[in-house]
Amino acid sequence: AMRSAIIGVVWGHAPAVMVEWVRRSTRLTHTDPKALHGAVAVALAAYQAASVPVTSTDGYLGALARLVGAGADEFMSLAHLAAQSAARGEPVAHFAESIGSRRGISGYMLHTVPCVLQVYWRFPEDYAAGIEEIVRAGGDTDTAAAILGAIVGARVGKQGIPRDWLSGVTEWPRGTPWIERLALRWRHE
Repeated sequence: AMRSAIIGVVWGHAPAVMVEWVRRSTRLTHTDPKALHGAVAVALAAYQAASVPVTSTDGYLGALARLVGAGADEFMSLAHLAAQSAARGEPVAHFAESIGSRRGISGYMLHTVPCVLQVYWRFPEDYAAGIEEIVRAGGDTDTAAAILGAIVGARVGKQGIPRDWLSGVTEWPRGTPWIERLALRWRHE
C-alpha cells in the first residue's frame, strides 16, 4: 500500500492499467490478495485526492468496489465502517480499536488502510492535522503516516505541507530540492 499512491496519481485515469501496476508493485512483497485490495484502495484514494475537487465517500466506495471485485467483502466492509466513523468525526484511535486494532494502528492491512481512509476523509485538505491524528493513534505510525501523507499530499501539494516539516526532509545527498527536480524531470519526459 505504501508504494501505490504514486501509481494512483499517475494511472488513476486508466483504472485497469492502475490496478495492473498496483498488482505488480504489491506482488514484490505480498502474496495475500488482501494486500492488493488495500493497495488498490490507496491508489484510488490518491488519484481522487489529486483529481476530484470534492471527496465523496460514496463515490469512492462505489469505484473501489468495482476495482477490487468479488473476494474483497471483508475489506469493503471495513472501508464502509471507516466512512461511517469519519462522518461521525470519531478519533481514529477509537475507530482502530473498534475494528480490532487495540494497541494503536497495527501494520495489518485490514487495520492500516481503513484507518488511513478514516483520517483522510476527516482531514482531506489538512496535512498536518491528519498526520498528527494518525501518529497520536500509535502503533505502526510510520506506515500509516506515510500512506496518509501520500494521499493528502496528492491533494494539497507541497504548499499544503508545513514548511518546517519540509525543511527537515533529507537523505543525504538528497533533500527537498533533489525531489522537486526529479518530479519536474519526470513530468517533462
